[in-house]
Parts: sequence; C-alpha cells; structure tokens
Amino acid sequence: YVVTFDHAEFFHGIEVYVFNVRADEIDESAGYESLPDVPEKYRVVTSGKGWFRVEPVSGVVVDHEDRGSSYFVEQRTGQRDSEPMNEWQQTYTPEAITTQLQLATTTRRQMLVLEFWLPLAFAVTGLVSIVAGFAAMRKSSR
Repeated sequence: YVVTFDHAEFFHGIEVYVFNVRADEIDESAGYESLPDVPEKYRVVTSGKGWFRVEPVSGVVVDHEDRGSSYFVEQRTGQRDSEPMNEWQQTYTPEAITTQLQLATTTRRQMLVLEFWLPLAFAVTGLVSIVAGFAAMRKSSR
C-alpha cells in the first residue's frame, strides 16, 4: 500500500486530513484459498485506490472511498485473466459518516482532557500542596 497526504479541509465543520491510498498487485491468495485451484494453480492479486478523511487529533477515519479489482493469475505463467474475478467500490453511508464524526469529536474531547486539563489539574494540586507545605513550615517555625 502507498498512502500519501493530499490536503487538509473542513468536512461537516471539523478539520480533516485527506490521504490518498493506492495498492498495486497485492497478493491476496491466502484470503481466497477456499476457491478451487487457489493457491495450487492460481494466485489472486488485487489493485485498488481510494481516499480517506481522517480527523487528525483522534485519528478517526470519518469518510472514505475505496475501489478496485481482483484477478486470478496463473502460478506457472504469471498470466492474468482478462476479466476481474471481483470488483468493488465502498464508501461510508451518511449514517456511518455521522457516527464517525461523533466518535472523532468525542475522542478529541477526551484526548484534550487527558492532554491539557488533567495535567493542569495536577499542576494546580501540586502548587497548592507546595504553598500549604510552606505555610505549615512557617507556622511551625514560630
């Protein structure tokens, strides 16, 4: 697989990064071993391309499109069948996009709590403890 960053954009009100993906001649024979003559006589190779929109803080994929074809290839000659044995195109439904956007937003908020507010709370608690310790030392030294 080759994945490349393409651009940043706003999608349904949140910033996402768009990545392009390409797969050329990937051997997927292991996934088709239940078919006759795979892998003894034939290999199955797949090529495809698509794109993914990823919310960058949470890493959640909020939308994608993926399409490609799989072919039988003779083990002995390396000759590919002229017709694909499988062709596909996949995208998220509008409902799935909504669910993924909600997951990305929730995950992003949780990460901000863990990365900003929780450390801030610990720092404030530590500062209060230090001040209280100095106050107790000062009071006991009198």
